[in-house]
Amino acid sequence: MSTHKYSKRRTENKRKQDTEKAISLFDDGFTLREIAKKLGLTFNQLYEDLSQNYPDKTMWQILRRNSYTCRIHTELRVTKEKVLRARKLLEKYPVQTVANIIGIPHGRLKHLPEGKRSMELGYNCNLLLFALAGEHLLGRYLYEIKPQQWHIRENLPNSNLAPDFWTEEEFWDSKARCYGTSAHKRIVKTELAKYSKLFKKGYVVYWFGVPDNVKSSLSNIELIDGRKLKPTSVTLQKDIQDFLNGNITKIITQMFTGEMV
Repeated sequence: MSTHKYSKRRTENKRKQDTEKAISLFDDGFTLREIAKKLGLTFNQLYEDLSQNYPDKTMWQILRRNSYTCRIHTELRVTKEKVLRARKLLEKYPVQTVANIIGIPHGRLKHLPEGKRSMELGYNCNLLLFALAGEHLLGRYLYEIKPQQWHIRENLPNSNLAPDFWTEEEFWDSKARCYGTSAHKRIVKTELAKYSKLFKKGYVVYWFGVPDNVKSSLSNIELIDGRKLKPTSVTLQKDIQDFLNGNITKIITQMFTGEMV
């Protein structure tokens, strides 16, 4: 026998109240089972309430995937706020780029239409520009806090390795988003383990944050949350915030024209 408080027939008013609470929790990224437990409903009652009454069917298709992904990857929880932001960014950028900015697996955004501009720009081209913008901002940051002679994307002596910025003592590398331990381990294997043997100190800037479960396995390499960088100039602070919000147009213009726009 079910122990749920409302497993029996509910009044229409009670069902309406449950539905309003469920929609609010659903928008905040809670899974269907989490919501059912909070409201004392059976899974079937909750599913029926939301599937019939949730106002945005596309949003419903995206958010209900939390029930599958959050059981394994809690950091990939998607909220209504993130999806609304993704909708706006998709007017300008391809799906993979938007996924990097927002922190949503790109497969979760397949129900959202891309804007004409994002489709014209193209997937590979846009990702390249996005990576270049991150490197450009990191370079400006380093020249503010450590004004010295940096090698910029130059191969190390007698090697095909090329950190974004390096001196004889240290290196800095710009990365977009870290999707978890597996992704970071691949970077350690292909790049960082080799850098660790060549430099006394190294820094990897993940512009969109470092997940709590990702730690540096190399004692002389530090992982930095790019959102927490503290540049001294107000202009660079604003440019970094624009970048994190997905606006790379101004930054790319600066890079290729030298103009501050």
